[in-house]
Amino acid sequence: MLNKDKIDLFILNIKGDEVYDEDISSFLSTIEFDEEDIYYLYDQLKKENKNASADHLQKLEAENEESLKKLKELQDLNAFYQDKYTKLFREIQEKKDILATLQSKLTSLSQGGIISGGGDVNPTDIDSRIFTDIDEVETLTSLLFSENVKYELLYRASQHGFNPNAFHKRCDEAGYTVTVAALRSGLIICGFTTISWGGEGYGEDRYAALINLNYQRKYKPRLPEKAIYRNPEMFPIFGNGDFMIDGDNISSSFPNVYGDDESVLFELLNGKEIDQLVELEVFRVTSA
Repeated sequence: MLNKDKIDLFILNIKGDEVYDEDISSFLSTIEFDEEDIYYLYDQLKKENKNASADHLQKLEAENEESLKKLKELQDLNAFYQDKYTKLFREIQEKKDILATLQSKLTSLSQGGIISGGGDVNPTDIDSRIFTDIDEVETLTSLLFSENVKYELLYRASQHGFNPNAFHKRCDEAGYTVTVAALRSGLIICGFTTISWGGEGYGEDRYAALINLNYQRKYKPRLPEKAIYRNPEMFPIFGNGDFMIDGDNISSSFPNVYGDDESVLFELLNGKEIDQLVELEVFRVTSA
């Protein structure tokens, strides 16, 4: 208790007089009081039969308890949201770290890893009905990769079914893939991407490429945000129809996304807009 003497003096001064709420409030404003002071003053007023003032003190006490209760609720709520936002910030930071790591890996791959050009391949590791000459595989590898790679067959149209469902069942979420199409004209057209064929809509990939293997021509996307187009009811599509498999046919509106402005329209298919598909194979690509 901080103010027993002051309270006793206050009680002594009001003996025999009417005491009003204003008197109590005025007195309390002159001292720094604690909870024990309130209880002591309350008891002394009761002894002096100052009921009205005692009731006022009791009301003040109740209001004080309610304020303390609300303050505690606010403190608990603040602690809850502080913990929640701390966890959320930690999760966001973890995801940013993961994205930074992935970006670093992709940059490393493009600057001296698997993606660039000049790589080699072991011909005994390739299960293909399209490539009849190992030089074709070595040309493809040298155009795309900077180190030795392995090709794992995921899908072959003549073996697994000439329909998009079979392709997606075996190739979605496969990682780096090379799509190889053999055409009736004798052309071999290849498409490379580092992103999944699962999902829908355009996929951004600045490492993607289209290749006319016969002429050893490699085309990069001018618009990486439209490098591939994914549709669960269709075969692989590169660009905005730059290379598109439609049933038994291959169509091209090149160079919508790939190539450069000086490219000849339909250059990818050697002057044709449509050619007939003979075989289609998709390979997963990994470091040897």
